[in-house]
Amino acid sequence: MAGHHPETLTVSVSGKTGSREVPITLRTLRLLEALRPADAMPDDFVFTQSKSKKRRPLTYWGIYQAVKRAFKGAGLGGKHLGAHTLRHTFADIYLERGGNPFDLQEILGHTTLAMVQKYIQRRKMARIAAVHNRFSPLAAAEEAGQLPMPMTEAGAVEAAEELLRGERAE
Repeated sequence: MAGHHPETLTVSVSGKTGSREVPITLRTLRLLEALRPADAMPDDFVFTQSKSKKRRPLTYWGIYQAVKRAFKGAGLGGKHLGAHTLRHTFADIYLERGGNPFDLQEILGHTTLAMVQKYIQRRKMARIAAVHNRFSPLAAAEEAGQLPMPMTEAGAVEAAEELLRGERAE
């Protein structure tokens, strides 16, 4: 498999910033090996252009189309679903599980930490929202049955107006 280094469980990938080594799991390695054609040479690429007899690697457009087809086959659709969606999801989950931002920068091939900061900020806001939902006085009141369930928009406006007029205890 081209660019495959089993001793370190990495593969070589090429991107905007050039070639780099990217770590993979043992399971990913096994899946990639299972996808290789039986007549493939050790240095052949796993994902190749279907019309290429020389087993040339997929182009950016080929990857884009393959990912779009995979999303559609899974019943997922949408304007913003593509390979970058998977990349962003990987980054978010990597950080959520405690991954090091500097390592993520290397894995994603970012030349500066600025792009990784966007993932960190998004995770920070998700964490803050989760903590807020857990400790919010409104959430406690809902759990204690002190608020009408479910609160409709009209009900929320009415309750807010009552509070402002002093007709309802806080």
